[in-house]
Amino acid sequence: MNGRYRNGVRVGIIDGTTIAQSIRDDVAQKIKVFRAQYPQFQPQLVVVQAGECPDSTTYIRMKAKAAEEVGIKFNHVTFPETAMAEEIIQVVKKLSDDDAVGGVHVQLPLGPNVNADDTRAVTEAVSPEKDVDGFHAYNIGHLSLRAASPLFVPCTPAAVIRLLENTGVSIAGANTVVLGRSDIVGNPVAALLRSRNATVTQCHSRTKNVEQIIANWQITVANSSLGNK
Repeated sequence: MNGRYRNGVRVGIIDGTTIAQSIRDDVAQKIKVFRAQYPQFQPQLVVVQAGECPDSTTYIRMKAKAAEEVGIKFNHVTFPETAMAEEIIQVVKKLSDDDAVGGVHVQLPLGPNVNADDTRAVTEAVSPEKDVDGFHAYNIGHLSLRAASPLFVPCTPAAVIRLLENTGVSIAGANTVVLGRSDIVGNPVAALLRSRNATVTQCHSRTKNVEQIIANWQITVANSSLGNK
């Protein structure tokens, strides 16, 4: 993290691009070493998408590029925007049962015919052992327990922690504010910070005096805006 100090606090820009590249380099090396011992080993990631949301398509393209860079086989399974949850669940379960598939990622959102409850049913159809998003109840539950560890941690929250750790700022004991309580970012980030002994205050759309709470921050994690979170 390069920057300067303001009111005794170091401020600056975290070089996420460099950190991401170092992670990919590390993963590529680990796969290379493992394949040298076990030549038949070929990790495979399957992304399931319904519809053609531009943002989702961009994210998937980035994931495909990263997978190729580190030596992970990438497979993209698509459904039309009109797909129902039951159709997607059947395919997700087959992928979870396929020994050739190492990880299954369900790209959200899944289209207008898949509501919030149905979305949960789709993500729950992924085996916890292949739930690379960390959204299965098994992994979310273990993330919240002090005496347990999830098999996978949600990617964006894990990245937030990695970036914070890279700054050299101590998380343990820090007065930390998390803005947002979504299951994708806010709640997992709060759980990860607590697991690292931070004192966490979580704000959302019903929180009063947010400005006063933030004024006492040492670490603030903002999910763009509170919105209806």
